[in-house]
Amino acid sequence: MGLAVARSSGCQRSEIRLIFARGFPCLLPIGAAPPVHQPLAGPTPSTTPVQLIVGGALPALVPRVIENLLVLALLFSRLTGCRTLTNSDTRARKELSPSARIVSSLHERRLGHFLAELILIIAGILIALAVDGWISDFHDRQSEVVYLQLLARDIEGIQQQIHLQIEFEKQEVDAAARAYSALASPDPGSRHDEIQSALALLTVRRTLSLHSATYDQMVSSGHLQLIRNHDLRNRIVRYFAAMKRVERITDNNNRELIDNVFIPFMMRAGITGVTHSAGSQVIDVLKRGDAIMSERLGAGFRFPTDRVLTAPAEAESWDDIRRNVLFRMEIASTGQALAESTLDETQAITSAIGTELNGR
Repeated sequence: MGLAVARSSGCQRSEIRLIFARGFPCLLPIGAAPPVHQPLAGPTPSTTPVQLIVGGALPALVPRVIENLLVLALLFSRLTGCRTLTNSDTRARKELSPSARIVSSLHERRLGHFLAELILIIAGILIALAVDGWISDFHDRQSEVVYLQLLARDIEGIQQQIHLQIEFEKQEVDAAARAYSALASPDPGSRHDEIQSALALLTVRRTLSLHSATYDQMVSSGHLQLIRNHDLRNRIVRYFAAMKRVERITDNNNRELIDNVFIPFMMRAGITGVTHSAGSQVIDVLKRGDAIMSERLGAGFRFPTDRVLTAPAEAESWDDIRRNVLFRMEIASTGQALAESTLDETQAITSAIGTELNGR
């Protein structure tokens, strides 16, 4: 597309031609061949503004835009006439601020100069905003990597807690199985020490904590949005929501089924003298507690014998104990299954975060 323009107003006659190449206006003398523009690496339909800036298109695009904005200003200056400025006028205008020069151009009816000043100011503002956006995006990308690394560290700690929970629940299941085997023998009273030791383990419960300080901080500060991978961000949100549910389920089972049902039954049945076998940190703490009691009550202190565990084989109390041992075993088995499924989820999210970090 071309447009020939000829103007003469107090200055040398000019013949120019306005053409449009790739959507940009270009001002050429009449008869001159239009320039051949090399293809500009622009965004694809799926390219985001951030990718456009980071990908390198901005450095090539900005000079082209400024050049053509100045061409437009020159065109308006040609169309509205030109005016020769003396050296004193030029020096005076250079001493003015940009806003003062714009006002001066309006007062002197120099539309072309006004547009040129305005375009330069707008172009400078746009370039400053683009550079500021690029710097802000660069800092966000650095923060994203740091947050993903911290999340991976926290989830590794959660994974260790889940492994401990699985081992604990397995210990409880094994203790319940030993207790039931002894209770189901023809003469359970003769195995009262074995039963008493197993029942002692069944009174223990473990508090499960699957907390991530990094995730909580990201949610409260709004920095969760720094994770650009939408699928990964949604998976992280769902994962920690699932961890909170697992914590609540475990806590409810401990409080409602063990503290409020199983342990009160043992107290009512008269099973109070318990012994603790080594094998876990929890049991070691309980054994240390027994040692402190012995220190205060004397070296000869012993828990009273639980007569219910020496009752005849035909006593009805054995059936009550068997039922509650099976009840406690079911709680431990469910807890083990829940911990194992939680471990699978944890390993999956760990792998997803690792893949995202390796791709950076």
